[in-house]
Amino acid sequence: MPRPEVTSAERASTSTENWKLQLIDLFAEDRSPAIDLIRRGELELAADNTYDLPHRPLYNLPALTLVYRMRENSSAPKPPRLGLSVSRKVGKAHDRNLVKRRLREIFRIHQLEITDNAEMVIIPRKEACDFDYLDLESAILKLFSRAKLLKEAV
Repeated sequence: MPRPEVTSAERASTSTENWKLQLIDLFAEDRSPAIDLIRRGELELAADNTYDLPHRPLYNLPALTLVYRMRENSSAPKPPRLGLSVSRKVGKAHDRNLVKRRLREIFRIHQLEITDNAEMVIIPRKEACDFDYLDLESAILKLFSRAKLLKEAV
């Protein structure tokens, strides 16, 4: 019978050595090389350290998702940066490349309107292939506006 999910308090109060002993106990009858890796300290539970990852703001539209963060410890303002993550689910290579080219161009044109020190990743979905350039531009600006990434008009 599986044990209940590990609580934050249990995670904080259990030492690394105790976790290692628990893993060895769990894999005691397993014939895979996992137990040797655990004993040598070369194997950890996947995603076990994700509890302390910082939260990233996420904004969604039917065709696009925007994830961003603001760079810290910057002595001088730095221009915004864009990352794209276009899955093969979006479409064939020529469709994905068209969406990426359009997104890069929209970012390039509006780069000076975006808050300094912003780092963002745009994740298009299949629906983005059906958008023409102006619809895609409108959607991107809507996401930037929702995320408050656009500089105030002077």
